[in-house]
Amino acid sequence: MRAAHSGLARTGSCTLKAVGRMPAGVMWRYEGCPPLPHHRVRMENYRTLPYIQAGEPLTISYGSKENAELLYGYGFALRSNPSDAALLRLPLAPAADPTFGVQRAALTPRGMLDEEDCFWLPLGWSCDGPRWAPLLLMMLRLAAASSTAELIAAMTAAAGGGGDEEGEEAEADVDIDEVPALGWSLLAEACDADLAGSAPQGADGDDTVPYWPHGAASVASAARRDLVLAYAEVAWRRRDAA
Repeated sequence: MRAAHSGLARTGSCTLKAVGRMPAGVMWRYEGCPPLPHHRVRMENYRTLPYIQAGEPLTISYGSKENAELLYGYGFALRSNPSDAALLRLPLAPAADPTFGVQRAALTPRGMLDEEDCFWLPLGWSCDGPRWAPLLLMMLRLAAASSTAELIAAMTAAAGGGGDEEGEEAEADVDIDEVPALGWSLLAEACDADLAGSAPQGADGDDTVPYWPHGAASVASAARRDLVLAYAEVAWRRRDAA
């Protein structure tokens, strides 16, 4: 909504009119709105920090939510959403030694592998690209491990990083360069499989209308594809450089 002139703001066919100031903010009245089921006049109290000038947009924040939550709760999605997240299925590398396969299953933290012996990597954005959380890096190292020593080293490094709750400073303690070439190859293959299974946006322009039902699901799908592609580009580059 946007302020039409001092004390007024418009939302579609309705007008929000300032009818008085209170300690907590400004009291507005809806004018020109369709009749509501139980209220003839709808009154709401909005708290604003600065004084609202004429023509100034009035905005609200939905908070830091990924597209799945925005789509489910509010019916829209954002193509460029810094809070977006996704899960990527990552199969384990085949164990050459059956004994090691049993050891790997026993040493992997409970609940981390699904019934098909696959990890689900937590993908997300950071301020400078894809987010390499300690849990994700540990999963890559576990998936590529070929010995018990490598399994223990991967879990020890992740524990030293402090986990996701410690934020980006803790993540810096987990060295991305410790992921072996096989880990990057597995990630590249997982990204390739995911991208092949998700249809890219067509030329009909649906991704320009981020509201339900006019393209919200396709926007969320395109945003997820962007996220997976960002990880794929790093995996391709590191795999090829190995």
